[in-house]
Amino acid sequence: MPSASLRWITNSNSIWEVGSDGIALRPILADWNKPHKECCGSWTLDGRYYIFEAARAGTRNSNLWALREKVGLFGRPNREPVQLTFGPLDFQMPVPSADGRRLYVIGVQQRGELVRYDPKSKQFQPFLSAIWAEQLDFSRDGQWVAYVLYPEGSLWRSKLDGSERLQLTFAPTQVSRRVGLRTASGSLFRPPRPASPSNIYSVAADGGNPEPLTAGERPDWDPCWLADDKSLVFVHFPPISEGTVPQSGCPVTPLSRW
Repeated sequence: MPSASLRWITNSNSIWEVGSDGIALRPILADWNKPHKECCGSWTLDGRYYIFEAARAGTRNSNLWALREKVGLFGRPNREPVQLTFGPLDFQMPVPSADGRRLYVIGVQQRGELVRYDPKSKQFQPFLSAIWAEQLDFSRDGQWVAYVLYPEGSLWRSKLDGSERLQLTFAPTQVSRRVGLRTASGSLFRPPRPASPSNIYSVAADGGNPEPLTAGERPDWDPCWLADDKSLVFVHFPPISEGTVPQSGCPVTPLSRW
């Protein structure tokens, strides 16, 4: 454990240090991972190492990392984590053994299958050849579908029968959250980008370079078109002060060029 005057806590995606009196809250790894994706740590019994899970910026896999509390008798805390696992599984929820020689973890292999529900047979049937995909969105005319391949994170579009399939984004870009598809004209997506916040982009349905629609130091999430196809609604996270809880809002942005 850290010193008696300090405690380490995690929120949904970062590690923080706070005094035992509840004040002096500050992040432990403020500049290590942007955006932050650290979670669910445990101390070894000797209190020397903090083992936690993290997905580095630009990746989707969660690996285990070790952060040493002190170096030597008078050493300062070492704030540079050491990577312990390197995939291909997602490693989560580490718990050190009593003798400190092993880690007990959950290993997850991500898989998926795209299906649709048939109300007549009351069964799920393969859709688009049961490809591994998520975040589907359909055009208003019902002719096109956009989706994100899982777990690779690339954006594709095709006709509902799977024909005219086209890849719209490529590595290292990984698309996450909602995809908003307009009628055969373009798709919205939110990519997690290395060492930078996540903003909203648009890409033409026939391919091309993605065009940024939002910018800033705070992430923007979950874009979708309004009914007029000229405005979009999304979630924006305002700046966070140390010790505060983030609140989300949903600004509506008019796009007169469309």
